[in-house]
Amino acid sequence: MQAKEISYTEYFLFLFFPRKRTKYQYVLNIKVRVSLLNVDGIQHEKQFQDNGILGFIKYKVQKFRQVK
Repeated sequence: MQAKEISYTEYFLFLFFPRKRTKYQYVLNIKVRVSLLNVDGIQHEKQFQDNGILGFIKYKVQKFRQVK
């Protein structure tokens, strides 16, 4: 078993009211017998993690573009 704690600082209006955000990830080792697995049929989720103001700005711009 593996456990990760990811912490980053989030700011309101890029400068004010900093708050610490924390995400938790757990990885478990599970044994499963599979005779055939179609990997092309599995949808993979891509994640981007960046700390700091520039990462926050990029994230907000991406979300704004998705709304349009």
